[in-house]
Amino acid sequence: MSDILQKLGIRAHSTVVDLGFGQADELRGLADIVGDKGKVYGVESQHDRVEEAEKGLRSVRNIIVLTGDVFRIPLPDRSADYVLLKGVLHEVPNVSKALIEAARVCKQQGAILIVDFTDFPKAWLTRSNLKWRVHHPKKLLSKPLDRHPGFSRTSLEERLKEAGLKMRTYDEKIMSGSFGGHKISMFLAIGEVRDIRTLPSPTDEQ
Repeated sequence: MSDILQKLGIRAHSTVVDLGFGQADELRGLADIVGDKGKVYGVESQHDRVEEAEKGLRSVRNIIVLTGDVFRIPLPDRSADYVLLKGVLHEVPNVSKALIEAARVCKQQGAILIVDFTDFPKAWLTRSNLKWRVHHPKKLLSKPLDRHPGFSRTSLEERLKEAGLKMRTYDEKIMSGSFGGHKISMFLAIGEVRDIRTLPSPTDEQ
């Protein structure tokens, strides 16, 4: 994963928000990139995961771990140079709304960094979610974890536009991933916050 982090184009001394960071090691990798004068915020919705990460990161001064989600990032407006959504967006029910919130915490000329699956057959998503329900019978009536069968460049560009963002870069095959036992390429897309005055309100319905 360190190789992928190096491809994101994050600069030293910058502030990065990693939404749904998953592993503390990835936060360490980002902290190494931004250096002592930079800062990394890791945001997770599961409080126990946040507590676990905090224990392992006590010695790292430029990492702060917070409880929150993609719709409610616990940071002020225009506080970050980069917001990273790595393997997260396909799980989000309202992608445009999540991108609007990510843009809210970005500075002007800041960037939203998205690493996720390219589009794949919807049948794979259906079967994967069925398996999830079988293995989690107590959550039979809950909504499944995965919501979208990846993203084409066109569909992602439309969502970025809805969020008031401009696609700066799109790399269709930044790495290989796996979904439901199938190999799928993963893309890197960079959405740029060009003018904060044009951004929709996070409370607007999308």
